[in-house]
Amino acid sequence: MNIALSFCNIQHVKSMDVEIDLSNSEIACIVGRNGCGKTTLIRALKNVIDATTFSETAAPNIFKVSSQIKYAINGEEITYTYNSKLKALDSKQTLNNRNLLTVELPIPNGERFKYFQTLGAVDESLRASIVEQSYQSADELIELYSRLYHLFESPHRFSDLKTIKLKGRDYYFILQPNDFYIRQDYFSSGEYFVLELYRLACMSNRLIVVDELDISLDAAAQVKLLCLLRPILKRSKSKILFTTHSLALMKTLKPKELYFMENHSGNVTIEQRSYSFVKASLFGFKGWDRVILVEDKMAKKFIDWLLKDLSNLCLYNIIYIGGHQNVFDLYRRNGHENYFDVSNDSVICCLDGDQSAKDKYQRDGIMFLPFDSVEQKLAELHDAGKLPNKVPNHERFTSRDRSKKITDQLIGKRKGYKSMMSIDEGFQHIFDADVSVIDKFRKELVDFLRD
Repeated sequence: MNIALSFCNIQHVKSMDVEIDLSNSEIACIVGRNGCGKTTLIRALKNVIDATTFSETAAPNIFKVSSQIKYAINGEEITYTYNSKLKALDSKQTLNNRNLLTVELPIPNGERFKYFQTLGAVDESLRASIVEQSYQSADELIELYSRLYHLFESPHRFSDLKTIKLKGRDYYFILQPNDFYIRQDYFSSGEYFVLELYRLACMSNRLIVVDELDISLDAAAQVKLLCLLRPILKRSKSKILFTTHSLALMKTLKPKELYFMENHSGNVTIEQRSYSFVKASLFGFKGWDRVILVEDKMAKKFIDWLLKDLSNLCLYNIIYIGGHQNVFDLYRRNGHENYFDVSNDSVICCLDGDQSAKDKYQRDGIMFLPFDSVEQKLAELHDAGKLPNKVPNHERFTSRDRSKKITDQLIGKRKGYKSMMSIDEGFQHIFDADVSVIDKFRKELVDFLRD
């Protein structure tokens, strides 16, 4: 499922171009600062199935003669333009499948907040059905509530949750002794919202759009909600697009499910961003999406240099630990203790190439520099006469620390010494000496940082 919108001059938004691809995921989330245009976007989506949306839910006089919305939903194109007689957006086109979209606006305009009044109208039929016992156990929803709210004792509050279909719609209630019952509109606001979201997710082939998904949900429920909804959405072939301000919800999203909205003086952009980028931008909390562990500072500098001109990488940090065994030990311990606030799926060890033959390092999560070490590679190029400079008296250096001393004088910045070339020049010589091999190494890093 793909949706694209392009609109201009609506309320405080001069222009906005949105394209969200849900073909490979059940979920997409849009986040951004208050007032950036998230609710305007949700209203625009609702407007394609209900042309009164803006007039009923937004402030008056938000349109201009030049106001316009263009939609492309699963390839179907519709354009709304300003109608001066109606003083609203209007179109002669309609969405062929109006059941394709279900849009929930925030309090107090969402359908989930208006639904209470319909429950009173069916109460008599509901009572009769309970007496006749023409209901069913809502087993899947009971399981969802149990896992969402940690209700592992049995029986629990939702153990006797029942469902019945009246006038083509499913209604829910908790059966009590002597044919008493608790109707769904008497659930807590969070419990009621979970029920409505479940009901929508069970509908086939829909795009469910929800503004402020986290409203009424406690932090624990937010953390588990998307995980529990995914298999239901996959079964029904439906999708959810939502907005939120909840870090707890954002952190449970998979890569490429998070979109960041920014308003630049009325010109709104929406781009896929990582969780750590959003966390830093919206909340000022710093973090990383990926971590690369290396043996020493020179390896860190070389990898930084390899990646410095590349774009569209997630937020990453390269940390030098000291010694291959220490790097490996820290990697293993992170798998249990989560030192870097990311799982080991998001951490790799990049050891010096002189460790590549050891059996214990032949495993996922470990890669190697394409040479023994940065210092050793520079010393080899130096001794082979492939560098423009020669280190004076290099013959006196012992084999044990020869490569380090040569590197220090070539590109180091030790007190009392002037380096013979810049560190960038030194790294460029290393790269030029074996372009294809180092390019392959860089591609492996990029794949890890763009996954």
